[in-house]
Amino acid sequence: MRQWLQLIKEDTPGTTPTADANNSIWIDMEETDPAINLVPTMFQIRSALPKRGVTNRIAGSSQDSINGSIATALYHEQADFWKSTVFEPALGASPLYLPSLPTVTINRGWVDDGGTARYEQYKRCLFSGFTLNGSNEGTGAPIRLSVNIIGGEFNGSATISPPACTVFPTELYLWSMCDFELNNTSIKSYVRSLSLSVTHNVTPRYHMNRFPDSYGYHGWNPSFSVGMDMFSHDYRTQYLDIRTAFDDAIYASNNSFVLTYDVDKIVTFDFYNAMFSALDPQRPPGSDHTQSATIVPFFDCTNLDLTCTITNPA
Repeated sequence: MRQWLQLIKEDTPGTTPTADANNSIWIDMEETDPAINLVPTMFQIRSALPKRGVTNRIAGSSQDSINGSIATALYHEQADFWKSTVFEPALGASPLYLPSLPTVTINRGWVDDGGTARYEQYKRCLFSGFTLNGSNEGTGAPIRLSVNIIGGEFNGSATISPPACTVFPTELYLWSMCDFELNNTSIKSYVRSLSLSVTHNVTPRYHMNRFPDSYGYHGWNPSFSVGMDMFSHDYRTQYLDIRTAFDDAIYASNNSFVLTYDVDKIVTFDFYNAMFSALDPQRPPGSDHTQSATIVPFFDCTNLDLTCTITNPA
């Protein structure tokens, strides 16, 4: 089944700019159907009627809800687009430094079973969170990226031309290209799986339109889930130090998740005041001892909590 999906960053919410290499990407969907759905929010009128009693009489809709997710992999050519739309919010000018995320147009096209091209366009969408994950399993070698979508204004009359084969990225980040550091110490030789998740606390605002015409941004929640060997008991000691004081339990700086495609093509997530909010040991007598950790960064007045840097963005 032929299918194509394009994302375009909007300068003005609801206005789709001309797509170019700086503001748009084509998504490599592999074999995953992008779960983007338009759902009319329905109302009902129930009435007491002769012969029938109370029953459903009228239904309709004057408001839409759009939500879903996109599953792909992380490529260096597209990392800067993801940084500007979901990896971290943009900070406004002083003195308020209000954070925000840009809106995005999603163009979707496909050919149905009868050979007819179909099109859907969703404008003024927002990416409300993402997950990056990888593991030591051979099938988990590519670093996977999942992005959540909310809001949007549906346009069913758009026509989206299919892309050329050359627009798809090739510089794929792999598990073996990753490093994870705590307190300036690399533990990549002990990590079996890792997931970075960020949820943006965003509220779609509805007024006298079918669609949300603005969004309230109220912060974000980043965290890491790490499966690793129980190679050291120092981390459990650090985890238990929360019983004494917050400052004793954190790794204040020099913490990072680094993906290196090449010496000059790198994605770096730096995080600060990192604390084990959970550490679950597994000590089976007949196999390896491991531990499942949840690591949460906390706010640092100078460095924030989590930042993303792209070296030589495409």
